Amino acid sequence: DKFLAFYALQHTGSENPEFVRYQHGLLGYFSGMSMVNNYEFATGPMNDQANKVYRPMVITYRNGDGLMETIQWSGFREGVDDMRYMTYLKQLAAEAGEKGDLGARIAAKKALLYLALLPRDRPDLNAIRAETIAHILKLRKALGK
Repeated sequence: DKFLAFYALQHTGSENPEFVRYQHGLLGYFSGMSMVNNYEFATGPMNDQANKVYRPMVITYRNGDGLMETIQWSGFREGVDDMRYMTYLKQLAAEAGEKGDLGARIAAKKALLYLALLPRDRPDLNAIRAETIAHILKLRKALGK
């Protein structure tokens, strides 16, 4: 019922979308968070060298047509989706554990065991996403959704 977020994780990240995805997605989930609360936009210069001390603390910038895409932004969006999938899976598992029939409760326990056993060090983010979606679909079916 309650959501817990983190703030002030490294804002910019490296030019490595997988790192940014993990940092804003599963790393937050593994740390007990259920949402992301970081700012990722700038209204200032698009030049990373504009400030002599710090790089701008953002990963994307506004332009006349919306957002200027960066590879960090792509990773951030995927990380937010990872967090959403994990949070939704835990919500479904809790519902199935409380209200479901025996099959739904078993599916909930399997999903929670899957989450508990996820590798924390260098996980395969795409494989985790696919397996998470498979558990979500099983729980939704078991709950008649």
